[in-house]
Amino acid sequence: MLTGRITSRSLLRFVLRRWLQPFTVVIVCMIVFSACVSSPTVLPTGILTIAVTDNANTGQAIQVVVTAQAVSDGTPIGLVIAGRNGPHAYQSTFTAGSANFTIPAEHTRQRGYMALIAASGEAYGEASIILFSQSTASASQLA
Repeated sequence: MLTGRITSRSLLRFVLRRWLQPFTVVIVCMIVFSACVSSPTVLPTGILTIAVTDNANTGQAIQVVVTAQAVSDGTPIGLVIAGRNGPHAYQSTFTAGSANFTIPAEHTRQRGYMALIAASGEAYGEASIILFSQSTASASQLA
């Protein structure tokens, strides 16, 4: 049962207390969060270039440099290698258009073919390395 009279002033007060305050809080939060967002990240597209030696000796660390055309600094990139020693995954970020990886010596212990696949955003790249044992001749020595 209603005991009081509903006036336009009481209805306005109810609306202001019930809906305007939470709505204002939401709007203020949206403004604060939008100010905290950094500039949009440019993700690479197309083909990534992988600079790595064609052949290497087993048991040695290998340096890999992946480059992309237009990419923002700090953009993440992944590199997967697959060889006789199993698959291994590495992560890095782009700085000035390139990302550096080091394949540790313990991942290059067995001779044979090693495939490298890099991916970031919608871009990817592929390369390969032939690992020779130090007791056998490498491809460059045979030529």
